[in-house]
Amino acid sequence: SKINHLILTLTQKKSNQQILRALEKKQEDVLQDLLNLKNETTKTIENLDQQVQEQEILRQNARTILSIIQRTKVQLIELRPTMNNEADQKLKKIDDDLKINYELFEQSLNDYKRIHGNISDDLDKIITRVIEDMTEVRARFNEKESELNAYNIIRDEYENIIEHTLKIIQLIEIKTQQSHSIDLRQNLDLLKDLTNEMQTHRSLIDRLQLLSSTLSSQLIDKNERERVRRRLNEIIRRWTQLEQDLMSEEENMEEMKNLTELYHYININCEQWLKQTRILINDLTNRRNVETFDQLIPKGKNTLFEYQTSLEHLQRLRNRLNRLVQTNRTPEASQKVYKKQSIDCFYDTIIISNFQRKTSYRYTLKFT
Repeated sequence: SKINHLILTLTQKKSNQQILRALEKKQEDVLQDLLNLKNETTKTIENLDQQVQEQEILRQNARTILSIIQRTKVQLIELRPTMNNEADQKLKKIDDDLKINYELFEQSLNDYKRIHGNISDDLDKIITRVIEDMTEVRARFNEKESELNAYNIIRDEYENIIEHTLKIIQLIEIKTQQSHSIDLRQNLDLLKDLTNEMQTHRSLIDRLQLLSSTLSSQLIDKNERERVRRRLNEIIRRWTQLEQDLMSEEENMEEMKNLTELYHYININCEQWLKQTRILINDLTNRRNVETFDQLIPKGKNTLFEYQTSLEHLQRLRNRLNRLVQTNRTPEASQKVYKKQSIDCFYDTIIISNFQRKTSYRYTLKFT
């Protein structure tokens, strides 16, 4: 305004036109400088406002990522192993979410630094805390990942042992149900081999019990713990039952072997007694003096007594075979029935022969 007043005064006094134009030019320059200064000031203020806003956004992002990190820590603490891959899937989702949010925060921080340069001290403290917490949560994540990997190794071993044990049980069950030869010794050796085979694999059951206990102690789901317990109990039940069946069958086969040997022994004795009876009857038939009869009659009585004893023994043997066959629960029952039928047939033959010999003997005594 002073310049305008000066120009107006000089104009009224009809001063030099060059001076007037110089003053007017100077006025225009000053006005332009003032306008530029105003624009720059306005722009600076706008930039400062924008920087403050972006700084506040960055500060809010830092608080958000801190909250996410704290939530992740809680999730890692609450995450427990499972018998399926659910825990691994949850861990992967936690890791993916954390990576995405942290990458967004890093991108906003880098953009701010590229545009505005340094950050304020209070924001720098928040960012430092974010970096420290992120380092800590990554360490916890690695620990949890190692924990789940170790659990998965135990779980896989547990599943493999169950599968292997079931195959062993099924294989031994099939072998015990197969039809074997009539040779009792061969069957008995086979049963002993199967028993030894089960004893060889007994360590699998012990290992399975240890793994089941380890898995259950880390499971928080009651249903999963119950499933682990039921599977273990079922394996142990089948294993124990198979051991008992093999032991019982081995005892039965051992008894059958003893009965068979006894059968052969009685068979030989009966054949000898039948032969002696024939000789005695011939002697009684061909002798006519009393002295000879006095010598042969006691011998004949002894022979009849031995016959009677042998037949009673044979009857007891047949009764034992009957009980053994009736109580037997294995495929060897058919073999035992075969043995029993053989002895029954032999027993009937002995009875008939004995009846014939006794009749002939009594007839000879009566005739004499």
